[in-house]
Amino acid sequence: NVYIEENIPGIFLDVISNNFTAKHHLLLNLDRSNKDFTSNLDLDVCSTNVISLWNLNSLTDLNNQLFSNSLKELEIVDYWVMSKFKEIKGNQDMYERYCPVCRSRSIEINQDICTCSDCESIYTFKNETNIWFIRVRR
Repeated sequence: NVYIEENIPGIFLDVISNNFTAKHHLLLNLDRSNKDFTSNLDLDVCSTNVISLWNLNSLTDLNNQLFSNSLKELEIVDYWVMSKFKEIKGNQDMYERYCPVCRSRSIEINQDICTCSDCESIYTFKNETNIWFIRVRR
């Protein structure tokens, strides 16, 4: 599901799989300021990113650029959307024991959702050999 919030410029994406909904926000910073976007937002989301002219930043750390390139805005949005559907091949038995992102063994599993306590990445398994990354932190 993709929807637009009133008075908040951006894209709100709900990815639903295996009875789990991953909410992602892509906010548009049209005036390139570091204004407070959180005042009117639902903070119960997997990721919130801010896009400005040619840049994609994490809302939790606006100084941390996730993506910086001379691509057009539509290409950056495409990159963002595709990253929310990222899957890789991976053995479920192995990655229930350690994180595929940082290799930590601090994995908590709750209703088939794996959360790494160290890097805070969240993932689940589409089947026994495919991992879907709900949120990737490095």
